[in-house]
Amino acid sequence: MAKAFEESSPAYSEVEKAVSIVREDLGSSCDNAQSTDSDFQGNALVHNLANGLIVTMETVTAIRDHHFLGSFPASLMLRLPLGTDRPVVNSTLIEPFHPDLADAAVMATDQVSDFEIRIHNGQRFQTFGIIALPEQLTDTRLASLVREAQSKRAVKPFVPSPRARLAALDLLNSEHQDALNDLRIESCAIGLLTEALEALCVGCESSEAASTSRLQLERVRQLLIDYPEQSHKIDELAALAGMSATSLRRKFSDTYGHTLGAFLREVRLLRAYEGLLKEGWSASQTAYRVGYSHPSSFSQAFKRRFGTTPSSLTD
Repeated sequence: MAKAFEESSPAYSEVEKAVSIVREDLGSSCDNAQSTDSDFQGNALVHNLANGLIVTMETVTAIRDHHFLGSFPASLMLRLPLGTDRPVVNSTLIEPFHPDLADAAVMATDQVSDFEIRIHNGQRFQTFGIIALPEQLTDTRLASLVREAQSKRAVKPFVPSPRARLAALDLLNSEHQDALNDLRIESCAIGLLTEALEALCVGCESSEAASTSRLQLERVRQLLIDYPEQSHKIDELAALAGMSATSLRRKFSDTYGHTLGAFLREVRLLRAYEGLLKEGWSASQTAYRVGYSHPSSFSQAFKRRFGTTPSSLTD
């Protein structure tokens, strides 16, 4: 589910949103951040993902010099600036930290931490952010890694991979909010979070294997999202992931809470719904466009998922 801050209303900085989201959704006790609603103009979006991650995407411009004081909640927070301007961030966790020295930064702490941000009039920010609270995560292994990261109480600059950076930039610049958008955001967030945990050396040797496995699974997951219409053979997917078919089935289900078949079916049906509702697809052609060989099988699956027939969306 996403919360939008449209251009016609004031936009909030990522940290302001993080504090307010945690306070609103989880009742966390955080110091009030001091700022005014007219400090920024632009667009921002907050996604509360099904896996428990909170993702923020913003494109905002400061309309005056801004000195912001507040508190980070006990969490793991990742900030990936994608524009040319950078704020200066100071935290009680570390020496004064300047994000312009690296492409991204991840902060993990198990206690509330004070911070200070200085922004100058006219600076424009494009930022992809992630907030992870272990008690909210549906993946118990990921929650364990986040808790380990929190125990380090550190801020770490890191350079994300070109693929992760490009995926985040594409999402920020995309005007499409289709039915698959949350899946794309979740895929990007998991990839960035994996790289952030590696930067923090969470688990070191043991986490390296876990991170590699997750990245391999993400390749498969992204392929299914990008090409739902194709006939995906388990042996080919296993080769892409660099593991056996049995391991792929087990690890995919353990990580994402869906079997491979159930996930692909969900992606196909969401794409079908989008095509029927917004792109003028006919009920007969939709089945083939999303990878079903038999329209009758598609219609039955569609009705089970949405409670209505494909043809009802085209009438």
